[in-house]
Amino acid sequence: MMLRGNLLVAILAIVVAVLVSEGIATRYKAVKKVRVRVFKPCVKLCRKEGLGKKKCKSICALKQGYTCGGPCWNSCIRTEDAPPTFVLEFCMNKCASGSSPPPSPPPPPTTRVCRWSAWSVTQQGTCSVTCGTGTRTETQTRTKLYSVSNAGNPECFGSTINQRVVSCTNPQFPVCPQPPPQRRVCRWSAWSVTQQGTCSVTCGTGTRTETQIRSKLFSFSNAGNPECFGSTINQRVVSCTNPQFPVCPQPPPQRLVCNWSVWGTWVYGTCVSNRLPWAPSCPIPGTVACHRTRQCICRGKRTPGAIPQNCIGASIERKSRSCCVGLPPPPTTLPTTPPPACRLGAWTPWVYGTCVRNTLPPTLTCLAPGTTPCQRTRQCVCFGKRTIGAIPQSCIGATIERKSQPCCNAAQPTTPTPTPACRLGAWTPWVYGTCVRNTLPPTLTCLAPGTTPCQRTRQCVCFGKRTIGTIQQSCIGATIERKSQPCCNAAQPTTPTPTPGRETL
Repeated sequence: MMLRGNLLVAILAIVVAVLVSEGIATRYKAVKKVRVRVFKPCVKLCRKEGLGKKKCKSICALKQGYTCGGPCWNSCIRTEDAPPTFVLEFCMNKCASGSSPPPSPPPPPTTRVCRWSAWSVTQQGTCSVTCGTGTRTETQTRTKLYSVSNAGNPECFGSTINQRVVSCTNPQFPVCPQPPPQRRVCRWSAWSVTQQGTCSVTCGTGTRTETQIRSKLFSFSNAGNPECFGSTINQRVVSCTNPQFPVCPQPPPQRLVCNWSVWGTWVYGTCVSNRLPWAPSCPIPGTVACHRTRQCICRGKRTPGAIPQNCIGASIERKSRSCCVGLPPPPTTLPTTPPPACRLGAWTPWVYGTCVRNTLPPTLTCLAPGTTPCQRTRQCVCFGKRTIGAIPQSCIGATIERKSQPCCNAAQPTTPTPTPACRLGAWTPWVYGTCVRNTLPPTLTCLAPGTTPCQRTRQCVCFGKRTIGTIQQSCIGATIERKSQPCCNAAQPTTPTPTPGRETL
């Protein structure tokens, strides 16, 4: 039984092998004899896309009795936006036509494929300008449509939005109106940080100057004044106290300085005979008593606690001299030895110390203002012969003088010669000129705005005695100030109140 079964299996295997070989041979001969027709425009595009020869032959093959129309092919190729393989296969199936029997139905679809919908209606964007010519964006959209098919790609390639920029014009304002011409105008900047000056005292309560500055800013605009009115500097004086010495120490008790005055004239008494022998010039010789006085003069303030001081020496001096009874006393006084006359000499030139930087703000002439101490001296010169018993005398007044002088920290100040003090007086009222029409537009209060020049002056007044050799001194600052004032050209302006602002005196 086993041998018979094995034999039957072997026979069946031989029969199957013979049948399969005959079928393959028959199919090969049929294929070899039948020539495959292809659509040449399709092959050309396929080879241009870089696909293989066999692949292009398979895609562009025409069935027996079928042809492909040229207009349909050209329209299909231009409208479809997909990968080349899908487009070629789709257009070949769409445009091929013939009289051969209909092909067998395709197998049921098993793969999800994607295709694009038609473009939507164009959406008009907003014009970029309200007048004249501008641009706007036109937008179209499409969506992805998925279905199940045997041919096609699983994804759609390309963008869902199609935008293009076109020119546009507002029909109500095809041309933009020209803006009015601009001109240069001025405005003030903000005030700077307050600069604290130096306190006027080192102890107790004094004053100091606080300074703020601002600058002119020029720009181009259709509205505004061509000039800025007012001052660039704002200064005010405030009280100040040195925190280290809020109260000044009390000075020590003053010492009264007492000196003798000059002797007065001699006062003569009665001539008394002294019984001396007579002489041709005097029949009755005699003796007369005489005296003179002086006063003790004290200088200084007598306050409680002041140390008293007295002059050293006698306030009266008595003598006797010869005379002649019956004759008047001699016209001349007795010779005396006057005390030396003392007086202060001329001041020496000022001697300046080191310039120390202070807190004042920089100026146009000095970037680092400072203060330098200076002093000058003079000597007490006495005239006359100093003899034994002469009363010493000193000069009244200080022999040294000290002060502080403004300076510039960039260089050592020179040694100026003291001059009379000069300062500027008060400003005179403003004097206004003719109102000239400007380019400002008319307003409700003035149909013809204009500008009028105005000025005011002040004088330089000097105090002190001008002596020979005194250096001439002038005031620091301008003696004339000019500005422009807005006005109305309809009438000559009266003397208006100047625009409020800070002005430098």
